[in-house]
Amino acid sequence: LGAVTVFFCYKTALLAFRNDSLLALVTTCLVAFLPQFTFITTTVSNDSMAIAFGALALYLLASLRCAHESVRRRDCVVLGVVLGLGVLSKLTALSLVPLAFLAVWQIDASTRQKVRYLSWIGLVCCLVTAGWFARNELVYGDLLGRYFIIDPVTFASEMDPKSLWSPYFGDPFWGRLGQ
Repeated sequence: LGAVTVFFCYKTALLAFRNDSLLALVTTCLVAFLPQFTFITTTVSNDSMAIAFGALALYLLASLRCAHESVRRRDCVVLGVVLGLGVLSKLTALSLVPLAFLAVWQIDASTRQKVRYLSWIGLVCCLVTAGWFARNELVYGDLLGRYFIIDPVTFASEMDPKSLWSPYFGDPFWGRLGQ
């Protein structure tokens, strides 16, 4: 999965840098040799799957955005499947969905065509993820299953909620964020 991620990082960089293979290679090396990336992709977890689907989705979004010819329905269906599989592998992949809207909205097409493309992407993504979300709703009573993962009652002793106006956000927060 790490090799898949690196490959699609390279392909995305080629699109971004207009086929400048040296810049694409340098960008890909930055990703490939990042210690955290190497560690995550060599362990068995859903993180490497989510990263691979994320890299593939970003490549598809970039190629959709850079498409000179008209976008085909197949492109939208494939993007919807990849987004759906990414969401199934890890919920943080939901952050890619707004990027799909942004990429499609920047395509040189009529508003009607853009809405059609977004509809196909959204429909396919929903079809891929619907079973899992329905299961979460039936089993946990929560569409995303968040309360099963982090139950506020169970972890109440671990939580320390703070107001945005508390002194914590004045100084300690920024130091810890920087670390």
